[in-house]
Amino acid sequence: MTDHNDGCAEPYPLYWQEEAEANCVDCRWNAVRLGEWYMVHDSVWKAAGMETMGGALCIGCLEERLGRHLTADDFMDVPLNDLSIPNTSSRLRAAMLRKNQWGKTRAGVTNA
Repeated sequence: MTDHNDGCAEPYPLYWQEEAEANCVDCRWNAVRLGEWYMVHDSVWKAAGMETMGGALCIGCLEERLGRHLTADDFMDVPLNDLSIPNTSSRLRAAMLRKNQWGKTRAGVTNA
């Protein structure tokens, strides 16, 4: 146990707790280790029944909750969602590149 300044004893080091917070709340797989650490718009997160800071969801569980595939429009334009980040899962990459109803990807490339 570690004792922090506030006097609370932790049953394990903080890094284990932080890693546990990255587990998908539905399937319990670690989203970071899956390569599925991302940010979607608040409306998408709420539509999945999630609250801000309410945990993580892997792509499969998020899509299951929404009852549809994610599209490029669901993802926020933030550095975390940069497709050049190493170890991004193929599932996350496919969702970020999936065309929206107007045939555009996140990068704005139209379907030719």
